[in-house]
Parts: sequence; structure tokens; C-alpha cells
Amino acid sequence: MKYQINQSRLQTIATKYLLDELGELKPDKIIPNLEIFFKNGYETALLYYSPEMNAYYFSIDGNIFGSIMDLFLLSDKEVQKIIRKLVYDLTGVEVAELSTL
Repeated sequence: MKYQINQSRLQTIATKYLLDELGELKPDKIIPNLEIFFKNGYETALLYYSPEMNAYYFSIDGNIFGSIMDLFLLSDKEVQKIIRKLVYDLTGVEVAELSTL
């Protein structure tokens, strides 16, 4: 039996997977302007605000980024779009630069 999933539904599923993989967002106790995603005691992503550049930077574990591409057959740009939207939905900030850890 073959199933066909539209692009919107695929992005929704990928976003839910990403949210599960990232875990809980917590502010760093030492470095101001830094928030860290933790799952099972492991840092999965970092969100940093640079006052000098007046911009937010997001770094995600490369394995998580790659697994989203592979599992959902998405391009690099599509995964970045999903990540940027998720970060905006969770925090209300727009990511200026996205990279992998």
C-alpha cells in the first residue's frame, strides 16, 4: 500500500520530530544571552544573541540536522526553513545564522 504525504504535512511531521530531538530549552547560568536545548543531559542545540551584531545565532547537532534530511528526504534549505520556523514559534526571535555543532 502506497501513501502520499503532501509537503505541508511532511514539514509538520518533521517539525514534531525535531522538537522531540531537541528536548528542553534552558537559559545558560553562566553566559548571558545563551539558551541551550537539552535532551537526556546532552546539549542538542544552542541559541545565542549577539548584542554587537543585534542578531540571533542557532547551532544544532549535525546528527539531528542530518537525520531530518535523511528521514524526511528534505534538502538542506528545507531543513533550515523548518528549524528557523520552530525557533521563531518557540522563542519569538528570528535566526540570522544557522549552523551545525
